[in-house]
Amino acid sequence: MTNRPFIQLSILQRWALSLCLSLLPFIGSVVFALWTIDQQSHLQNQLTRQSLDLKKQNLKLNSMMARLERPLKQYIVLKNPELIELFNQKLIDFKATQSHILQSPLLNKLALKQLASTFGELNQHLSQMVKAVETEDANRVAMDKPYEWLANISDIVDNAINDNLRNSQQDLKTAELHIVLLGSLVVPLSILLFVYSLKSITRPVQSLSRAINLLGRGRWQDPINIVGPLDLTILGQRLEWMRRQLKESDEQKKLILRHVTHELKTPLSAIMEAASLLRDEIPGQINEKQAHVLDILKVNSETLNNLIATMLSYNTALVKQSTFTEELDLQELVSPLIKELSQSHKQIEWQIPDKGLVISTDRQRVEMILRNLFSNAIYYSKEVAKINVDWKQNDSNWYLSVKDNGLGIEESELEKVFEPFYQGNSQRQSAVKGSGIGLAIVKECVETMQGEISVTSELNQGTEFTISFPNTVSIS
Repeated sequence: MTNRPFIQLSILQRWALSLCLSLLPFIGSVVFALWTIDQQSHLQNQLTRQSLDLKKQNLKLNSMMARLERPLKQYIVLKNPELIELFNQKLIDFKATQSHILQSPLLNKLALKQLASTFGELNQHLSQMVKAVETEDANRVAMDKPYEWLANISDIVDNAINDNLRNSQQDLKTAELHIVLLGSLVVPLSILLFVYSLKSITRPVQSLSRAINLLGRGRWQDPINIVGPLDLTILGQRLEWMRRQLKESDEQKKLILRHVTHELKTPLSAIMEAASLLRDEIPGQINEKQAHVLDILKVNSETLNNLIATMLSYNTALVKQSTFTEELDLQELVSPLIKELSQSHKQIEWQIPDKGLVISTDRQRVEMILRNLFSNAIYYSKEVAKINVDWKQNDSNWYLSVKDNGLGIEESELEKVFEPFYQGNSQRQSAVKGSGIGLAIVKECVETMQGEISVTSELNQGTEFTISFPNTVSIS
């Protein structure tokens, strides 16, 4: 019993699933790209805000320095202690701005160290400036010196901002490269998934097509087992039911044919024997008219006997069972057949290879093949029949061909010549009407021996049958 999937889908559902599977990597890459772009956009916005804040604090520091300088200059002139108090209050705000700058996430360790050192020197100098003003040592008040430190602080801040911008641009390029690489992988992956999904759909369709083809050719021995979409599986089950019905019908037909031919042969033998005794005047003397009637009876009874023998041969060909395989020389097998068939009223010119071919095969079936091909060539040849027989062998196969100079076969009939009882439009060049199953016997024998047969023909030029057999024959 064949294991079936727990869930079976129809073709339409499989198509939808295949499309989703093939689009899944693409959708994933798009989501990744959108997420990456969003992250980079967020980082860029964050960097912009932090850079603007750092720049703003730096400008504020410069502005506060100008406001710190004014109370000191006024104190030198007015000597008002409140001005020193105002300076100290502004200095507290100045140092708070410094602390805010030092907390910026844009500053690396080196920048933080440089700024902390610069701020320390600046604050120390500002303290010295206050002491110098309070002691009225105006010469020690270097008002321009803090602006040198502020310029240095601005350079450190600008370098930190530029470094972060460069790193951000590098991260953006890396993200773009990742998106491009992912896209280059996603496209072939989506194609591979689609092809794989497509094969999972087309494979049961191909199996179904082969099964229908085998049914059409009358090959009903192999069970039909379609595994795939639910609707194709159901169709395969119905084809399997039809195959069993056809096989049973065919077996009944063969059985009836076999019994009928055997039953006909016994009374026909008695009729032929009685006609022969009458013709030999064993019971008594006969006149000329009676002799003529007996000649007609003899000819037609022999024709009927040949037909029955042909039908028995056809039954033998249909029985696909192992038979005795032996080594034989084709030349030794062909020679007596040629001698027997050359007794025809026609003039026959045979052409066979000078060298024989020893093969291991089924003698009975090869003889049936040759006999029927030779008879077909004789009956459909011209008044002087020219029959060319050839054989050869390679490492894997051996080949047999029979060519005649007969009437040929129309192209539309080439596929039908192997059908039982099909005789075509060409008129036989013989007084004896054929049964139409000689080539059917040939085909059945060839297929039983795992061979292949082909036919080529041209009207009024002749016909050639070519057969190939494997060197090691395993008859099924």
